Amino acid sequence: MKFPLIPVLVACFFAVLFLQWLLLDNTLSTSRSQRPPSPDAIEINGSFSLLLEGTNGGGSFYRKPQDNQEENFPEYFRFIEEDLRPWRERGGITQEALANARAIGASFRVLIVKGELFVEHYAECYQTRALFTLWGILQLLRRYPPCRAAAPRAAAAINSSSTAAEYRVRGTDLTGDVSWCVPDVDLMFECHDWPLVERAVHAGATHPPLLLKYCSTPRHMDVVWPDWSFWGWPEVRIREWDTTRNLIREGTGSIPWRDRIPRAHWKGTTWVAPGLRKPVVDCSSQRRGEGVGDSKEVKETGNDWGVDAWDTNWVHEISEESTRLENQCKHRYKIYVEGSAWSCSLKYILACASTPIFVKPAYFDFVSRGLRNGTHFIEVPLPSEGPMCANLKRAVDWGNGHPDEAMRVAAASSNFVQNELTMDNVHKYMLLFLNQYASLQLFDPSQLPHEGMEVATVESLTISAPKEINCVEYLRSY
Repeated sequence: MKFPLIPVLVACFFAVLFLQWLLLDNTLSTSRSQRPPSPDAIEINGSFSLLLEGTNGGGSFYRKPQDNQEENFPEYFRFIEEDLRPWRERGGITQEALANARAIGASFRVLIVKGELFVEHYAECYQTRALFTLWGILQLLRRYPPCRAAAPRAAAAINSSSTAAEYRVRGTDLTGDVSWCVPDVDLMFECHDWPLVERAVHAGATHPPLLLKYCSTPRHMDVVWPDWSFWGWPEVRIREWDTTRNLIREGTGSIPWRDRIPRAHWKGTTWVAPGLRKPVVDCSSQRRGEGVGDSKEVKETGNDWGVDAWDTNWVHEISEESTRLENQCKHRYKIYVEGSAWSCSLKYILACASTPIFVKPAYFDFVSRGLRNGTHFIEVPLPSEGPMCANLKRAVDWGNGHPDEAMRVAAASSNFVQNELTMDNVHKYMLLFLNQYASLQLFDPSQLPHEGMEVATVESLTISAPKEINCVEYLRSY
C-alpha cells in the first residue's frame, strides 16, 4: 500500500521547524539589541506601578566588543550616536548648521584647534555657567592630548571620491576604535535652561541648528552636554562632582536606610516652577515661618502625607548646616522635581543612597537616560495628572511596607553615581562625543579664522573669575 502524502507531510514538518528556528533567532537577535527584558510590575495601591528588575545595585554597562579593549562605558554613552543622528542622516555637520545655531540663540562658540581652546561670546550666561563649562573643557584638554590628524575624518572623506553614505559607515561610533585624543572641533553652546531647537520646526531643514545644551526633550534636537556644576557651583558653595559625591557618601549618606526618617524629603526654590514644586511643598507636614535658614520657626500644618518639603532661598541659606548637601540625606526618600527645565540637583539626590521619588520628568540631561524607573527611582505622576500628596504618600507607604525592594532601588541609585557617574566617566563622555562630532564635520576647523577669538587658558579663566564669591578657590580645588 502506497502513502503518497508522507513525503509531503515530512517536508511540511521540517519547513515548520525551520520557520520556528528563524522566528526564535530573530527574537533573540532583537532582544540582544534592546534593553533587558521587561521586568515585573508591582502595583502600588492601584495608583501607579513600580518596575523592579534584578540588579546588583548598579546600572548596566555597555562593553565595547573588541577583545583588546578593556574599557567599559556606562549605558548612557549610547545616546551620543542618537543625539547626532539628525546630522549624520543629512551627510554631516556643516558650517551652515552652526550658523543657524548662532542665529537661534547660541551664548558662546568654542573652537578647539590642536589642543588650544578659543572662545567667542555672544550673550551673557547666568552666574558662572559659562566659566565652569569652559573650565570643564580645559580639564579635558589637560587630560588628553590633541589628535595628530590635521582635519576631521569627514573632511578627508569629502576630499576623496567617497560618497556621504560610505563616509557615514566609516564614521566613529562607540563600537569601533576609540581615539583617546581631542580632535579639532567647532561648537555652539547655549547656557540657559530651556531647549530651543524644536524637531517639528526643523525636521525638514537641510542644515538644522546644532546647539549644545545642558538638557533636552524628545521634542527637541538640542544636543546634551555635561552642565557646569560638575566642575563647581560657587554661588551655592558646591564643589566639583567627585569631591561633592564623596562628601555626601561620608556624611548623612552613610546612615543605614532603615535608620533614616521614614518620610520623603525635598528642599529647593518654588519660584522657578511654582506649578510643579509648590504642590510638593503643600504636602509637607511642616512650614517654616519668618527668619533665615535654620533659625526659622517651624509650624505644623496638620497634614501628614509622609513628606517634609521646604521652600528655600539658596543665596540666603547656603551657609546653614542643614542646607549643605552632605547633611540632606537623613530621610529614606528623596524627591526629585524639575524646575523651569531639568534640575542639576538630580545627581546629588541619587548620591544620598535614599530611595529617589521622581515627579514625572519632562527633560533629560546627558546622564539621566541611563536611569530606569523601578531600578534607580520610583516615578509618580505630575500634579496635573493626579493628586500630588496622595501619590507621594502611596510611594512612601509602599517603600516602608516593602523595605527590601525600596533599599534595592536606593542602592542602585547610589551605586550608579559612585561607579558610573564619576568625573573620569564625565570626561570620557565628552571625549567620545567630540570624536563622533569631529567625524561628522564637513569642514576643517583648523582652517577657520580665529585670530579675533579669546584664547581660554587656566590662567585667563582664573583671572577673569568673580572675586566676590571666592570663585578661584573652587577652580583651584579641581
